[in-house]
Amino acid sequence: MLNLRKKVTPQNKYTAFVDIINGVLRLSKRVTEVFSFLLIADASGFTDNVLAKEVRRTIISELGISDSNLSFYLSTLKAKTLIIRKGSNWVINDNIRPVYVSDTLELVFTLVVGDEVIV
Repeated sequence: MLNLRKKVTPQNKYTAFVDIINGVLRLSKRVTEVFSFLLIADASGFTDNVLAKEVRRTIISELGISDSNLSFYLSTLKAKTLIIRKGSNWVINDNIRPVYVSDTLELVFTLVVGDEVIV
């Protein structure tokens, strides 16, 4: 089995995670920045609602984007089911949420060879 390792700092662990999975997701640079920020918000206590007003305002301020652009980027994340509705709130999909155990995150990619390409 192929085992690739990458050392990251605590400050960029979510950005590194999104960069790695983006090979499959094919998100734009700005969408990856927004998703990284949402993962940080999730880990910082906004687990129940990553799209809380406070989080949205901080994203707009920190990333220097407009409210309408943020809405567009969020719609991309929703369409790819990276963030999903839970009641009246939006949360990180448990299937994609990184779980660090002892400062280590293990990712498994399974490539299935076939005639039909799944996007």
